[in-house]
Amino acid sequence: MWGEDMKIRYTEFGCIEVDKHEYRHDIVIRKGHVHKRKKDPSKAYKQENWHTPITAFEHIPWGQEGDSLIIGTGQSGLMPIHDSLYDDAEERGVQLEIMRTEDACIKISEMEPSKVFAVLHVTC
Repeated sequence: MWGEDMKIRYTEFGCIEVDKHEYRHDIVIRKGHVHKRKKDPSKAYKQENWHTPITAFEHIPWGQEGDSLIIGTGQSGLMPIHDSLYDDAEERGVQLEIMRTEDACIKISEMEPSKVFAVLHVTC
């Protein structure tokens, strides 16, 4: 869990650094806790896209109604987002904030850790 001086940055293609710890895989952040993104439930939708999209069938850190879910779509912003994620967000009353991963890291670094709900893609 991050302290008050949490630092998160997209250091290079394929890598995010959180409090001096490197992650070379996609990550999920829920209230300051970092976990590896488990995208197996979304792999079935890769055929519809050129890349495994993020779908609502993964373990998504939704938060509560009124919260925002930050989606970092990679270096170039190319990670596909499946319609199921938009539908689920609307049903839950959660706002999706979709941006390139570098921009998502900047936004997250300015937030209180307990308010961070995010999925960050490290490539594309």
